Amino acid sequence: MMYPELLRDVTPRLLQEFDFKISKDGKHLQQGICPACRKRELYTQADNPWLLRCGRLNKCGEVFHIKELYPDLFNSWSERFPVNKTDHNGQQISNPNAAADAYLEHGRGFDIEPLKGWYSQGSYYDGKKDIGTATVRFTLPCGASWERFIDKPERFGKQKANFVGSYQGHWWLPPTLTIEQLALLKELWLTEGIFDAIALLQNDQQAGALMSCNNFPDKALEELALRLPANTRPTLIFALDDGKAGEMFTRKFVKRARELGWRACAAQPPKGRVKLDWNELHQRERLTAKDREEYRYLGKLLIAPTANAKALLIHQRKGTKEFPFGFNSCLYWFKLDLDRFSKAMQQVADAADRDGEELTDEELRERALQEAGSVQELAWCYPQALYFQENKVTDESWYYFRVDFPHDEASVKNTFSGSQLSGAGEFKKRLLSIAPGAVYHGNTQQLDRLLSHQLYNIKRVETCDFIGYSKEHGCYVYADVAVKDGRLYQLNEEDFLTLASCRLNHSTARVRSA
Repeated sequence: MMYPELLRDVTPRLLQEFDFKISKDGKHLQQGICPACRKRELYTQADNPWLLRCGRLNKCGEVFHIKELYPDLFNSWSERFPVNKTDHNGQQISNPNAAADAYLEHGRGFDIEPLKGWYSQGSYYDGKKDIGTATVRFTLPCGASWERFIDKPERFGKQKANFVGSYQGHWWLPPTLTIEQLALLKELWLTEGIFDAIALLQNDQQAGALMSCNNFPDKALEELALRLPANTRPTLIFALDDGKAGEMFTRKFVKRARELGWRACAAQPPKGRVKLDWNELHQRERLTAKDREEYRYLGKLLIAPTANAKALLIHQRKGTKEFPFGFNSCLYWFKLDLDRFSKAMQQVADAADRDGEELTDEELRERALQEAGSVQELAWCYPQALYFQENKVTDESWYYFRVDFPHDEASVKNTFSGSQLSGAGEFKKRLLSIAPGAVYHGNTQQLDRLLSHQLYNIKRVETCDFIGYSKEHGCYVYADVAVKDGRLYQLNEEDFLTLASCRLNHSTARVRSA
């Protein structure tokens, strides 16, 4: 349940920015304007508006968490929850963990009762900047500690947390997790941060934290191996954050763990309009057992050793006989030849009979697919559509793309017109003009399949061709920053300035609904 002070602050903002209507019984805010599809289908609970949901489940279905919409309401926990306070009877109440408790419960969405004793409220002071903050502090099994800043952490720049002692080669595990329980586990998920691990724990999935994406827990695994026989060790599921760094280290860590004799696999958060970590998925109620099965599948795709192996995983999951896909920042096309597949099934079955090998139907199918499935290289790059932008005054529109490469050169971002996406020839020419060395070898049919998937329900952009105050959006728009309600918004990795109800593109101050 949302605490009264936050509800008092957030309700007027919701009513103003999304134009909600209050239901007759007063229990819901409804008919709000959805930031994603601009339809009056947004709704939430009036007394507990943590999640804003679009009612167009098939055509939109977006979910927005108010922590991402109004981060300024979640950055001064010591002020809202002091250690000492007076109750309504005039009695003095003292809670040394008051701000830490509130941060974990209201800022991170956790049930804090099972977490009591795992953490404490600390403090951090930066002498150079002469600023301090309360912290939520956790102690690692190796004796080091980690603390998260909870009072206006943006004052500290990129530093949002602090380590005391060395954690290299170690991990954080729930203090209540015993060696006997570890021996009974099928899986142990390993995330980057403690809050991500707790999010999984609160959804019935045992997890620990590596503390950073580049920390392989070799010392912790060595200690655990001495206490657990090989046949009782859990499978390690490396579940790092979405992004280039997380993906790169996931592949490395799975390979290294297997070389050390551990069973290891991966899990990945889903890609979507908004980049989400495990804690944010927990807050959106998307860490169910069914959800986690999907995230394991995404992890298997990530660590697939070859383009052919990845294609087979997709086919086995989706059942599609032809499709484009990306591997190692290159674009490929998979096609299943049904005649070859039927012959391959018979050949594999005959070979198994001759060798006295017993194969399940799934094993027979997998071997036959390896024979009958063909993978064609379409481009030594991977083009990804990010959003659609339009100028309603001039009736001009473009699709904004990011092009990734398998080599070390940085990604390229630029626009394609509708006509440049309508045929393989025009697409090839435009791709070559914006991405050095990027040649498209596919045909128009293959391009259509790629675009039909990427452009469906794509994010929309509305251009704003001036610099200064935008009355429509209630903010000041500049080349690469925006200012709204006294807060400075800076570019994200997709060239957006993300506000509560809109996002701004830096290059020409393009505005889109969030």
